[in-house]
Amino acid sequence: MKKRFVLVLLVVLLVGCTAEVQDSPSDDRIEASPVEEEVVEELVEEEQPEESASDAVQPDEEKIEEREEEKAKPQEEIQESVLAEETVPEVKKAPLTINGKTLEQRLDDAYDNLHESGSSKKIEKDFPDVELVYTDNGENTPFPSEILPFHYYYSEEADKTFNLCGVGRSVFICDGKLERVLSREDIDSGRCEVTEEYDMDPRLK
Repeated sequence: MKKRFVLVLLVVLLVGCTAEVQDSPSDDRIEASPVEEEVVEELVEEEQPEESASDAVQPDEEKIEEREEEKAKPQEEIQESVLAEETVPEVKKAPLTINGKTLEQRLDDAYDNLHESGSSKKIEKDFPDVELVYTDNGENTPFPSEILPFHYYYSEEADKTFNLCGVGRSVFICDGKLERVLSREDIDSGRCEVTEEYDMDPRLK
């Protein structure tokens, strides 16, 4: 009896549910509640990946940066070429002053005082860089022994060779370094300025 009653009740419930389903319009849609919509939106936002720093850069901005870099390259190349073409100005050294006189003044004194008494000492003072480069003993010459030997002193500063005899006098002055006996060619070419006394050397004939 009880089983029949339960079965009847189930049949009644099924019939009622079926009737409600049939009575509801087919076009009606189930609308989500506001709470459900918020949950769905949060899930969607969580699933979307965050934009990286590189993705944030707009294509237009990238193009602008590339154009600026291309413009900067030619300017840098021009600046480098200009700098390469610029010549470094030469720094002119102040003339070396010795004993209150420039090189030109000291050379003028040496030529003016050629074969004068004490001219050897004066040359040694005015040209402290002189060094002995050759010695001529004057063999087979008519020069008195007291004035021998002839010493050839070279000054790198002046680029001159000064010939000094044994009695403290200068005998001749030559351009450049002379490391041999004076020849006639040295005199005739104008390379050396010689005193008349030295011109008696038979080796010059």
